[in-house]
Amino acid sequence: MDWTNRKEQTVQKVTQVLRAVRDNEARSYQELADLTGVGYSSIQNYAGEETQLLRCMAKENEVYHLTPLGRAALDVSWSTVFYALES
Repeated sequence: MDWTNRKEQTVQKVTQVLRAVRDNEARSYQELADLTGVGYSSIQNYAGEETQLLRCMAKENEVYHLTPLGRAALDVSWSTVFYALES
């Protein structure tokens, strides 16, 4: 998955969802939507082929948690990446 080919706004929403996974004990996409303000259908789309969100989070004991890839995605300064891409 190449997130640099995505719109910056999409990457911001995906990282909002990942932060919610990191900071909460969310059990469903609806809970993640409620926590982030990102639409439920958007989260469903991100979990599919579009951004492969599901490679960044996994469900264990009914609660979502970050995978190593998800933790790494939160360590990236995406605004800096997109700024560099525009230069």
